[in-house]
Amino acid sequence: MSDSNLEVAEILLGIGALSLSTTKLFTYASGLQGPIYCDNRLLLSHPKERKRVIELFVEKIKIEKLEKKAVTGIATAGIPHAAWIADQLNVPMGYIRGKSKEHGKQLVVEGGLKVGSEIIVVEDLVNQGKSSVQAILSAREEGYVINNLFCIVDYFMPSAQNLMKTHQIKVISLTNFHAITDKAIRLNLVSESDKKELLRWHENPQGYKKL
Repeated sequence: MSDSNLEVAEILLGIGALSLSTTKLFTYASGLQGPIYCDNRLLLSHPKERKRVIELFVEKIKIEKLEKKAVTGIATAGIPHAAWIADQLNVPMGYIRGKSKEHGKQLVVEGGLKVGSEIIVVEDLVNQGKSSVQAILSAREEGYVINNLFCIVDYFMPSAQNLMKTHQIKVISLTNFHAITDKAIRLNLVSESDKKELLRWHENPQGYKKL
């Protein structure tokens, strides 16, 4: 893993956006439980850390040679990051709804971006990947070309990786599950035994039960 993966993991752990607990599990929107919780919205109130995250996004976008493309954020968590990235790159910005509006023009992609163009998509977190993929497929149906998904955190879930591969979406993240657990150990936030429990959850989140 790269130094930047560990750097972003440390940023998120430092501001409390990432929480790890193998004793008191977190309940997710899906109803499943697990030992990790990520709330990247906390970056919004930390200018220094937020600025660094955007710098790293821009670096990765330039590596992919996409710096001239319009930037979109998946509603709602991806929108502020997309706006800051677009500002740094001086390109148009829009956002992708979870589903089309039921009134007006019933658009999925808002912002007046050119239909048929390739756009950058930004998300805050990829867990199981279903909502991100659905948003991208809806945008593709409107005529936009999307090959990449940029995110702050990728949990590297096998189910998400398979889903992205099926729909030919390349995920480019600033940090990931393994960098987070390694950095948490280096910062003495979790123990080696905790790491084993985190890995056990990661192998089978749907069937995970605390020992």
